[in-house]
Amino acid sequence: VVELADIAAAATAAVRPAADDKGVTIELRTGDGARVDADPQRLGQVLDNLVSNAVKFTPPGGTVGVAVRRDDGRAQLVVTDTGVGIPADEQAQLFSRFFRASTATRRAIPGTGLGLWIARAIVEQHGGTIALESRAGEGTSVTVTLPALDD
Repeated sequence: VVELADIAAAATAAVRPAADDKGVTIELRTGDGARVDADPQRLGQVLDNLVSNAVKFTPPGGTVGVAVRRDDGRAQLVVTDTGVGIPADEQAQLFSRFFRASTATRRAIPGTGLGLWIARAIVEQHGGTIALESRAGEGTSVTVTLPALDD
């Protein structure tokens, strides 16, 4: 049994030094929290990837938000940013192995194109889904939805 608020707190604490160095604000909202039956290391890996990506793609002065919420028997981790966003025509490929968005390659932001592919595999192994919404120049929101345990 894993409390998602603990995973979110650890991920934001781990990225905070890099965010502070870059001038990016990190906001954590855990609300009532949510519990799931999961491997905490693997979920941590997913959230670490999402939060570090958000910081990498958010310019100085921007904000990265991490929220935990529970809705109708589902637990959600939501990572939002005010970063560069992803062009609409590239969004369907983001969870493909080795794919890197043009916003990453044009800005020479390091990466292998494996992080989101691995994140999706881990989330699906936990019976969940991962979804992305983004607008170029405005930011991105990634939502991980997992089956929640009853309180």
